[in-house]
Amino acid sequence: MKYTRQQLLAMTIWGEARNQTILGQILVGQVIYNRWKNPGWWGKTLEGVILKPYQFSCWNKKDPNREKMISAMSTCLDGGCDKTMKQTMWIADGILLGKIKDYSKGANHYHHESVEPFWSIKHAPVIHEDSHLFYKL
Repeated sequence: MKYTRQQLLAMTIWGEARNQTILGQILVGQVIYNRWKNPGWWGKTLEGVILKPYQFSCWNKKDPNREKMISAMSTCLDGGCDKTMKQTMWIADGILLGKIKDYSKGANHYHHESVEPFWSIKHAPVIHEDSHLFYKL
């Protein structure tokens, strides 16, 4: 199925941060937006950034969140959005329309606090929200 930009962004926020606070969800969305607005190895289009292999684990073919995320959006498109998907749709819309300011301080990377990716070792996070650390590299 082909998704709109808003739907792709909302799905990714849902898949990556549905258990986070609203600020945590906004920050994940802003990392994606910041990558799109500053093209690099991660992609040049919003779709390219989101679907770049191994960047957002919820899109990895073997990730259990992938099917849950697709199912949640499918249910939403049929008129039965769960509360969190409604919220991530609102966040995605606000980010794409410039109605939500960049609370991420320009972050373009993040990770869960339970892991330490190689790229984060020599960098300090610009913000720590819930269980995610955000970086501007």
